[in-house]
Amino acid sequence: MTPRPAETPHIYSHQTAAHMVQDSANTPAESSGVRVRVSVVSHPGRERPTNQDSFLVVDMERWTDPGVLFARAPDVPDVQHSGDFELGPWGALLCVADGMGGASGGGVASQIAAETTGEFMVNEWRTLDAPDRRILTRHISEALERSNSRIRKHVAQSPELDGMGTTATLAVLCGNGVFLGQVGDSRAYLLRSDEIHQLTRDQSFVQHMVESGVPRHEAEESSHRHVLLQALGTQPKVEVDLTYQRLRDGDVLVLCSDGLSNQVRPDEMARIVSVTPDPTVASRSLVSLANERGGPDNITTILCTVRGSDLGEATAEDTVGYQPLRSNPSEDDTKPDLRVGSGG
Repeated sequence: MTPRPAETPHIYSHQTAAHMVQDSANTPAESSGVRVRVSVVSHPGRERPTNQDSFLVVDMERWTDPGVLFARAPDVPDVQHSGDFELGPWGALLCVADGMGGASGGGVASQIAAETTGEFMVNEWRTLDAPDRRILTRHISEALERSNSRIRKHVAQSPELDGMGTTATLAVLCGNGVFLGQVGDSRAYLLRSDEIHQLTRDQSFVQHMVESGVPRHEAEESSHRHVLLQALGTQPKVEVDLTYQRLRDGDVLVLCSDGLSNQVRPDEMARIVSVTPDPTVASRSLVSLANERGGPDNITTILCTVRGSDLGEATAEDTVGYQPLRSNPSEDDTKPDLRVGSGG
């Protein structure tokens, strides 16, 4: 069993999604007309004795508990959750963290990251008078930076865990878009009209080699293929990669650890999700395929479908893919798609 860090908040919930959504109706926020359907699967894989991945799904409209829909308790290695809720003005948070560091250290690090981001975003974001995109991007960065500090503090108190760290991919659905913060090589994809697009950029040596001109298949066979350029907890400071994607009616977000992305190609993910109407079945099918191919690592995936006429239909002019953001945009940064709650 992975020990729970003493300084992290207790935000696990085993309530059903339906019960949590019913509670959300008691908050004072107005309806957005966007329905969110989420399915989460986390599995240890076939070769690892424990699951060191963590995940979190939070409805940030809720004032209490503090809005956790799904989270993996550290002593439950194989979990699956699904449910749906209406997206309110304060949005929703999705997080996948992939721990590393031997023994139980990776599990501790990923749990700190998931819990700290959830705690920070709910507590800090909800103190504003109204949702503000400029502050949202700053909060995403600060949440991951605080996670980095907490992991390092925990290592200082428990030297036997020296070397532990974790990736983290954080997605906040707000208004008509999704804002992402990335450290490491867990990934976020967008599936639209049966085509899949990677929204994040791996912070890995493999990605560095590819961008330097090395063919991807050669880079992925390199002896350095497991080297990360950044991870939470391994260095005093991290540079959070912030990106944004305008959402359209019917879009499907896929967040996953590399236990999935290293075994299942993006086009295979797209095919499975496209032909499987039930996201619960689709997410389990993705994890099963990774296990059929050896399951050498822990596997976690979050599938999130958004539906609502206010999102509009996809157009040929839409930009889809990796779109970097500044962490502190200027006051005159008024591009409509990058404002929380903008239309178009």
